[in-house]
Amino acid sequence: MEMEVKVAPNEETIFLMRKTGQEQASYKVQFFPRLVYDNLCTPEEIRKMGKKSQIEEITSKGERIDRNQFTYIMQHDNGFAFLFENLENHKKLLIKLNFTIENLIDSEAQQEGVISDTLEWRVTLEPGQFKVKELKIADITNRTSLKYSFNFKNY
Repeated sequence: MEMEVKVAPNEETIFLMRKTGQEQASYKVQFFPRLVYDNLCTPEEIRKMGKKSQIEEITSKGERIDRNQFTYIMQHDNGFAFLFENLENHKKLLIKLNFTIENLIDSEAQQEGVISDTLEWRVTLEPGQFKVKELKIADITNRTSLKYSFNFKNY
């Protein structure tokens, strides 16, 4: 028998297990406690605690230009949170991310039960926009892994 116990804030739950009959019984109990957040992480949390990368554009002449565009990634108890931010005044930003994942689910596809070992995100941001996306842990009893690469285009 396997049970999952969800306890809401400010609630208590007690489970009693009783042996019935005169047969022998044995019990094995494993706990995998973790805090689960119902909402996406806020942009402020991700900016503060995430790993920041600035987008750098290389011109046709080989010059490097630091753009006022950023990606952040933050690992937390539920998985990984991503923040994409375009602080440029006149440039749109297109980011294409390719993932190889294990035991992670796209939070936007989670309701549909979509589980895959590869994933692609396309994020388009107008000047001044940001977007938060998350990968959530599918099964806390199994290991997770994440590899990703991204390309971007300013236009």
